[in-house]
Amino acid sequence: MEPSPSRGKSARLIILIVAGVVVLLGVLFSGAYFLYFFSHFRPYKIGAESMCPTLCQGERVVAEKGAYVSRNPQRGELIVLELPEEQALLIKRVIGVAGDTVEPGPKNEVMVNGKALKPPGICGRPPMDQVAKGELPGFPPTKVPKGYFFVVGDNLANSNDSRYPEFGLVSVVQLREKPVFIYWSPNGSRIGCKTQ
Repeated sequence: MEPSPSRGKSARLIILIVAGVVVLLGVLFSGAYFLYFFSHFRPYKIGAESMCPTLCQGERVVAEKGAYVSRNPQRGELIVLELPEEQALLIKRVIGVAGDTVEPGPKNEVMVNGKALKPPGICGRPPMDQVAKGELPGFPPTKVPKGYFFVVGDNLANSNDSRYPEFGLVSVVQLREKPVFIYWSPNGSRIGCKTQ
């Protein structure tokens, strides 16, 4: 009894899929790729709600280690920064660079050079219950000096950032990495989202 043509095609397809998976695993887990990946990128787990809805608690991101070695971050970019006194790494958004003035606005907002800060675009379906509502903290108008950055969390009503004197401006020596994409999220719609 001869096998049917459809059964033969199915068997070939299964063999091709298995072979493809074996080759892919060989490439992904080869020593060179493994070393390259971990020498250029670092994974992080988001442990707080201060960056939600961009990056929410429980999500995991990959950050590029050398992103700010040869250049400074621009206004709007995300950074991983180090708080040496707390031995902590945090993710924040740069909203003020050298020469910018950041101040509270009249409508419960943050102003940068006289314009209201606009929230970034959102990828997928973030857990919006992590985004705080309410009055934003007051802070004095701040002109950002050279070599420093004014940073905030995207969850403006629930973020410890440059608006607070004890946090202050971030120095260029505190820069570590640039978050580039979400690689795991409790909500699958955000897996693979670029951070912006």
